[in-house]
Amino acid sequence: MDAAAGMSFRGQQPVVYSIASFLTSRAYEQIKLSVLYNANPVLLIGAGGGSLYGKSGATHHAHDDWALMLGLPGMRVLTPTSPSDLRRALCYTFTDFQPTYIRIGKFGEPDFVASDPYTVGNLRKVDPSDAPLALLGIGSTLYACFQLQQLLQVNGVRADVIQCTSLRPFDKEQATTVLERYQHLVILEDHYRFGGLASLVSEILREAKSFSLTCWSYCAPAKFVDDEVIDIDRGLYFGFNCSDVASEIYRRLECN
Repeated sequence: MDAAAGMSFRGQQPVVYSIASFLTSRAYEQIKLSVLYNANPVLLIGAGGGSLYGKSGATHHAHDDWALMLGLPGMRVLTPTSPSDLRRALCYTFTDFQPTYIRIGKFGEPDFVASDPYTVGNLRKVDPSDAPLALLGIGSTLYACFQLQQLLQVNGVRADVIQCTSLRPFDKEQATTVLERYQHLVILEDHYRFGGLASLVSEILREAKSFSLTCWSYCAPAKFVDDEVIDIDRGLYFGFNCSDVASEIYRRLECN
C-alpha cells in the first residue's frame, strides 16, 4: 500500500488488488495515512466482499468494508455488480483521479439489461413499472433481487429492481426522486446494517418531507460467521436467504 501511495505521489495511478477483507482491514492505517491523508489517487479493488467467500469463514468475509472505507475522508466507494458495470466504474475512476475503493465479486457474474445507464452516484432503475414495491440491491445482492422478484411474482406480488451504483458519491436528490413513487422498499445488502446502503437510505427517509414509504432491510447480522450455510448462487447469504425473505415480505404485505 505504501509503495502504491509513493507511485501515485509521482503522478501514476496504481491499482492495489486483494481479497476485500485483507485489503480494507489489514492495510487500514496505510490507506488512511499514506493514501487518503495525501489525497493520492490509488485505486483499491477488493474481491469477494461480503459473504462471497462462503465457507472460508470470518477471516475471508468483508461485511464491514464499506463502513471502513466510508469512514475515510475523500475515499470514493463504488459498487458495480456486473462486468459491464465494472468497466464503466473503472473509466470513471481513471477520469476522476481520486482515491477510490471498488468492491467486486469473485468471478463469473453475468451481465444484465437495465433501462437506465450505469451512472456513478445514482440509483439505477433496472426494470421500472408501476409496481408499488421496490427491491434495492447493491453489488452481488442485485442478483438476489432478481431471484426475489421471481419468487414474489409466483404469489402475484409485482416488484421493481433498483441498483445502487456507488455509496460515495451518492446523489440523495436523485435517490429521493427514484424512491418517492413507491409504497414499500426492500433493501438487500451483503454488509452490516451500519455504515452501508441501509444507513444512507435511512438518512433519506428521515430527511424526506414530501413522501414516506415502508422500508425493510435485510443485511448481515453483527456477529462472526459460525455455522451458517452460505451459497450465493442459491440466494443464501449470511443473515438472510431469498426464499425466507420472499415469504416474509408476502406476509407483511398481506398485513398491510
